[in-house]
Amino acid sequence: MTEQSPEKIKSLITQKKLPSAFICNNDFTAIELMNILFENHIKVPNNLSIVSSGNTEMSKLSNPKFTTFDLNIEYASEVVVSTLMKRMDQQDKPYENIAILLN
Repeated sequence: MTEQSPEKIKSLITQKKLPSAFICNNDFTAIELMNILFENHIKVPNNLSIVSSGNTEMSKLSNPKFTTFDLNIEYASEVVVSTLMKRMDQQDKPYENIAILLN
């Protein structure tokens, strides 16, 4: 969420251009979004859905609930550091997209 996010969301509400769902990069962002929607009388999950990642304690305490998925932070951090180190050693190497899938 940026400082402009609340105004952008309010603009979508005013223009009646809200999506059917938001995908948030983490649970904290999802809760911030839910608060903005609540203040504007948009009900989750009745009016739209929120999906997030992290499955943190915040998501368990949230009311209403939103969908969140587990993220192995320790492993993901290892992959990021390893990729950055490789990139620094081989700066001419092509860019990569890396997906970490849950089993």
